Amino acid sequence: MIRRLFKKVKKREPLQKIYWVATQSCNLECKYCTCIKKDLQFACDIEIEEFCKILDTIQKIADPQQVMIVFSGGEPLMRTDIVELGKEVVKRGFKWGIETNGFALTSELIRKLIVTGLNKIWISVNGMESVHNWYKGHAKSFENAMYGIKQFVNQGSSVDLEITTIVHAKNYDDLNLLHDMFVYLKVKNWRLLAINPNRDKFNAVLEQLRLSNFQFGQLLNSIKGWQRQKYLNIDLGCNGFLTSKEFGAIEHPFSCTTGYNSITIKNDGSVYRCPKIPNSPKIGNVFDDNFTQEWSRVFGTKDDKIKVCNGCSNEKLCMGCCLIKDV
Repeated sequence: MIRRLFKKVKKREPLQKIYWVATQSCNLECKYCTCIKKDLQFACDIEIEEFCKILDTIQKIADPQQVMIVFSGGEPLMRTDIVELGKEVVKRGFKWGIETNGFALTSELIRKLIVTGLNKIWISVNGMESVHNWYKGHAKSFENAMYGIKQFVNQGSSVDLEITTIVHAKNYDDLNLLHDMFVYLKVKNWRLLAINPNRDKFNAVLEQLRLSNFQFGQLLNSIKGWQRQKYLNIDLGCNGFLTSKEFGAIEHPFSCTTGYNSITIKNDGSVYRCPKIPNSPKIGNVFDDNFTQEWSRVFGTKDDKIKVCNGCSNEKLCMGCCLIKDV
């Protein structure tokens, strides 16, 4: 039964999601992140005309109606042309979403994003107020993020809202409070990820924030308990294959789709299967003349590095999902 589920997930599928690094600039200083903090748009960010060329190239390799363009960063709301960029996405028939820390969300910007046809927004909340503000590096970060969350919920818009939480040693004790707060606010979706030394750019601070094995096991138990309550749709995010511990803690067995039905395009046009794996091989560049030919050759194929999985007792279940798991 489980093997059939994995085979279904890992079959060659059409492109469904593109993560576009809209900017490397950010307005906060998260403990785990190395993005450039700058008040103005980072000089290397491409202009809207270049972004439109990316969209036009994607139209040649995928059906726009099946693809969501997810603006990530950095902090995508640092771009003053974010609404115009969204309009170009919608004009070409794509869906679009934004991954944001919520700091720059105002009632006027939220209204414009909704009118533009925003489909989904991910807002990060990484603890209750004191922990979140410490983690984000700004005394107003929690207040601003919560304002944005309340606005999207209260307006009853068609935008799909999901809260993302990086779970670490300092916010571990806040998780039940966060769960109850999100239920009270009538949030529907909550995605949790644990800091991972093989995925995240590791440093001494992250080493202190990393969950112990016991804490991670308790996190899985908490997720199972919250799921039984059925107040929130809770997803355990990109933490790699966890064998039998994971079953029951997420909606379906983990199977990484990067390079199968999702890719990442950096702000210089470089295309990668996954930006979170160190030295992840580049598929190509959307600005190259031969990109569409190169794309058809490599998309949906496994990375050669997956050969290290040969002989693993869980290979037939995991099917070489991802190399970020610390095993």
